[in-house]
Amino acid sequence: MRTASLFLTLLLFLSCFLCSSHGFGQGSTITITGVVTDDNGGPLAGVTVGVKGTTASTITNAAGGYSINVRDKKAVLVFSFVGLGTEEITVGNRSSINVGLSPSTKEIDGVVVTALNIKRNPRSLGYSVAQLDGSKVNTVQTPSLVNALSGKVAGVDVGNIANGVAGTKRVVIRGATSLTGDNNPLWVIDGIPVNSSSLGGLATNTPEGGYDYGDGLTGINPDDIESISVLKGNAAAALYGSRASNGVILVTTKSGKNAKGKTNVDFSTSLLIDKLYDVSNYQNVYGQSSINQASGRELPTSADNAKGSDSWGHIMDGTPAPQFDGVVRPFSPVKDVYNNFFRTGSTITNTISLYGSNGNHDYRVSLSDLRNTDITPKSDYARTSINTKTHSKFGKMDVDLVFNYTYDKANNRPYIGGNHDNSMYSLLYLPNSIGLDALQPGYDSLGREFLYTQGVSNPYYLINKEVETDSRNRFWGSLTLKYEVTSWLYVRGRMTRDYYLSKRLQYIPDGNASSSFPYNSPSNIGGIFNQRAVESSANEYEIMVGLNPDLKGKFSVNGFVGGNISKRSSTQLIESGNT
Repeated sequence: MRTASLFLTLLLFLSCFLCSSHGFGQGSTITITGVVTDDNGGPLAGVTVGVKGTTASTITNAAGGYSINVRDKKAVLVFSFVGLGTEEITVGNRSSINVGLSPSTKEIDGVVVTALNIKRNPRSLGYSVAQLDGSKVNTVQTPSLVNALSGKVAGVDVGNIANGVAGTKRVVIRGATSLTGDNNPLWVIDGIPVNSSSLGGLATNTPEGGYDYGDGLTGINPDDIESISVLKGNAAAALYGSRASNGVILVTTKSGKNAKGKTNVDFSTSLLIDKLYDVSNYQNVYGQSSINQASGRELPTSADNAKGSDSWGHIMDGTPAPQFDGVVRPFSPVKDVYNNFFRTGSTITNTISLYGSNGNHDYRVSLSDLRNTDITPKSDYARTSINTKTHSKFGKMDVDLVFNYTYDKANNRPYIGGNHDNSMYSLLYLPNSIGLDALQPGYDSLGREFLYTQGVSNPYYLINKEVETDSRNRFWGSLTLKYEVTSWLYVRGRMTRDYYLSKRLQYIPDGNASSSFPYNSPSNIGGIFNQRAVESSANEYEIMVGLNPDLKGKFSVNGFVGGNISKRSSTQLIESGNT
């Protein structure tokens, strides 16, 4: 009985549903017809005519005519066409609606951010400016603002050293202008000129390579970006002087002006996975070359013979032979060395933002946390950033405050360049008949490094014994006051500051073996300890008087005059020692 009762209940429900659907489908509709024309009265074909809030739509024919059904008199028709303004019309008691569409004013009235954070109509400019919306910056999530520009702006070349998220990035606008100097553009964030130069790397270390400590843009969170303007010509960047000789990139961060009188909370998270991409297919016929024998093509007979640094020795046929550590192993090819040494890396970024507006005031505060695990074992990077932006209007006075703080820390950054401290360099020299198991853990019971060949470090000694750490506290911010003297005259004052303190430490234990070979200087023999603190600050003070009178005609005037004072300082404290 219970089953029958349930069946009858379902049947009754289904019958009511079908009756309801039938009644809805048979409801009366109103057919609306009309013609769509342009501002000259000519017919427009291909105009989309839709019913607002529904999926119902049609397009106009060659004569500009259309016909569409609506449910009631309250329906709103939406007429849209590329390059023309959109019209919304309520049906009411009409059965015929003719519409004329005019060119859209959005493009004409559009503005771009130019030098000194001045907004201009792009048609009034005599130089090239490329504007990039923040939504396009984050089309594909990336932890780096510079990488987010790649492929999105014509004439802008983006590249980076292959050493992970925290490495230095390179941006060149319209090609390099110097073979030996700096080709990087000037970066200006919310009106603040930011030091984007490399904080240490190939350019500041020995020719054999060094640590890359990233650049001044590492701490910028792409999720905070509202728009980017690229000033490509000398005329566009003239107001910034010689430091903008390679162009200017203006970054505007998000604000709370579009909050529409309420408080909003946004949260975003992203996960990026990094894997070794190019594993070259080396030959697997000949094994490690021997030394101190009649020919390097002979099979090693002792540990002293098994110290060659290339793979053009005896044919690898599986014959037992001693290796560098004296252990006899089959003289056979060892594959997947790179995949077994390097790991899968990951980058997790979480961002939460709070923004809102209330009459003449708006604000936005965001907190971002990034955690990166590099493909090189025991190498990681973390970044925490806080971004605050507020705007208030008190009568004729506008007050803007920008505050950004970033703390980042790296452990065991990958060494770059052709140097014995680079684990990749060590693996490149590793003969293809030696497996990674023979190299681990990289040191003996006394902590001394053991090598498979002369002058090349053991990669496991590098990751297990050598230590590199660095951290950076960075702050940049600005205070801007703008007073409207009249409807066409204003005075603006701005004070900005960009400051960072970077601390770095490098430690190589006394047991390292590669530093004792002749090609190194005597000062590198034994253990090494280096510690450095770098402090940099830049202050800018700016005053400007601007005018924009309404001439009520075909001509307009937009001008300003002002001055700027810039103060920069940098100090370093270095401690080093060796045994």
